Amino acid sequence: MKIAKKLTVKEFGNLSVDTLRAKTVAAGAELFFVGRIYGSTRAQEVVETPHGVAIKFKGEFRGVGFDGEEVFSSVCYLPAPADDLLSGALNSAQGEGKAGSVNIEFGFDFYTAQDKGITGYKYVCKPLVETAASDPVARLAASFAPVPLKLAGDAQLALGDESGDKAPEGAQEAEGGKKGGKK
Repeated sequence: MKIAKKLTVKEFGNLSVDTLRAKTVAAGAELFFVGRIYGSTRAQEVVETPHGVAIKFKGEFRGVGFDGEEVFSSVCYLPAPADDLLSGALNSAQGEGKAGSVNIEFGFDFYTAQDKGITGYKYVCKPLVETAASDPVARLAASFAPVPLKLAGDAQLALGDESGDKAPEGAQEAEGGKKGGKK
């Protein structure tokens, strides 16, 4: 297990362009599995990198590379088109003025395939789940048994109607009388 400053597909096995090109060529017509990245993002930022403009996602991320090593980080960069898909989902869920108030859960498997471009390969991404907003509190609430709101006759009357003098069965009265205690 490794904790990284940032999680990228190149973080898996310290992949350089040359290494990734060689592994892609060795895979031939098959796709080369680079790794899986999944997590929850709450913010994004467009940043300049040595390789051009990229989207920096902030949240909680995990990845498992082709070599089986697990990587954790609070910053993630995804290759296209996964970055655009996640960015669009985050923008749509957060709307105007809601930045940081919504988390988006996602998961992708990343592969490379041979390509005639400058690197000799291109990324292929396979979504593992529908990229969607998540509500951790709602998920927690769904894991509990339902709240017992329906009570039998007199108990419901006592809870919902203050005009009744009946207390729920088994309820204890205050000392000195039904309501208000001693005078």
